[in-house]
Amino acid sequence: MLNQEDQSPLLQSKDWQKLQNDLGETTFFEETSKFKFLAIKKKIPFGYYLYLPYGPYLNPDATPEDAKACFKKIISLAKKESAIFIRIEPQKFTNYSPIQMDNLSENQKKLNVAQYFNLNQKLLKKTKDLNPAETWCLDLTSSVPEILTNFSQGTRTRHNNYKKKGLTVEVTKNPEDIKYLVKLQHKLAKERHIASFSEQYLKTELSQPFASLYLVRYQTPSTTLPTNAKNAQVKNTPEKANIASSTSTKLEKTNITSSTGAKNALVETPSKAIKTTKPTPKDGEIIAASLFF
Repeated sequence: MLNQEDQSPLLQSKDWQKLQNDLGETTFFEETSKFKFLAIKKKIPFGYYLYLPYGPYLNPDATPEDAKACFKKIISLAKKESAIFIRIEPQKFTNYSPIQMDNLSENQKKLNVAQYFNLNQKLLKKTKDLNPAETWCLDLTSSVPEILTNFSQGTRTRHNNYKKKGLTVEVTKNPEDIKYLVKLQHKLAKERHIASFSEQYLKTELSQPFASLYLVRYQTPSTTLPTNAKNAQVKNTPEKANIASSTSTKLEKTNITSSTGAKNALVETPSKAIKTTKPTPKDGEIIAASLFF
């Protein structure tokens, strides 16, 4: 999700700062006409470090001097807070002009960041990504038919087929509905042996103005759907939000999973072509859930 005013990442905004503060984190926000950054003070066993999720952010017209001034402020803050190191996630950098970095090698990315911020490359170390390194943006200002037309044939086919199978997408801000995501996420975490978020953490995220909970409900083909639930419509949301939620739900073979940088959970549905011991979902059962930002 991007800031509509300057196309900066949501994770480098005051809205994200509020979320972090609500979660008990210590944060710092700096903004000028050329750059801005949100720094989160994180505790580790031997001290603290500063974390800038998807940051810092520089305006498109920022110069190398602006970039150096930006990092000078970050280093000053780190010294003031006795931070051992700084973790940054710059999104678009080359030697002296912003570009997409998707096709660059890790060494080239490190070199570009070092040159752009006037840093010692030997002091930079590439670590594992905490947030998705690549994102996909869909322009929702187009009409619904145009949005569908721009999808691949396979995606359109899956979208239409699952509508016919009675899957409906619902959107909610009700904190009590977070139980569906918690249940599915804990089930997935147990199966995959991974950690999951607490219910309180997810409720705090849902309470933010930019967050919504999307639920996928299964209806048996013989079930008569309510008028407002036919064709996989999102309840109480604009038509385009319906398309965004339903088409961003990636439907691969028997898996149903929400494709987003948010918190997702999935279950598997049976197929005639694949033998499975898992039971068919009950009529009206929530089979997938995701927090969308």
